[in-house]
Amino acid sequence: MYKRQLQGPARDLFRNSQIATRVNRTACLTNKASKTYERGFWGLSATDNWEGYFAFAPGYENGTVCPPCAAASLMFLPETVLKDLIQWQSQAPSNLWGRYGLADSLNIDTGWINPDAIGISVGPVYLAIANMSRTTAVWNDFMKVSWSKIALARLQSKTTTIAVE
Repeated sequence: MYKRQLQGPARDLFRNSQIATRVNRTACLTNKASKTYERGFWGLSATDNWEGYFAFAPGYENGTVCPPCAAASLMFLPETVLKDLIQWQSQAPSNLWGRYGLADSLNIDTGWINPDAIGISVGPVYLAIANMSRTTAVWNDFMKVSWSKIALARLQSKTTTIAVE
């Protein structure tokens, strides 16, 4: 895992991703304004809904979530995300699970489930699963590329501030 590659609290990409995952999940599961959240679904992100394409975030949502976006956080909070995925499988409508995995988005309040599987949502789920193992971690291959090392070195030389802890 790459959490040991970067130093300092603002440059710890792994820790920042864990924080972002917790914020996203908590924002949904503590929001009682939607049946989607009450049933344990989360994954605020840019995704389709019945009205078109929107970028959802805490404070800017309508009950639509992107389950594959939440699943792509598997490597950051494995126990939590896996527990949620198992719960979703047992209680979700049958059309939430398709040929390529989770439907891209859903909103239980409106009864809408995206009929599309979108690669930009599904692909990161498979990368997250691969990153769960030290032997298959995509990060290992990424770090073999010279420009990856250069980019990370430049990132470490910058002053960065994070607003959430």
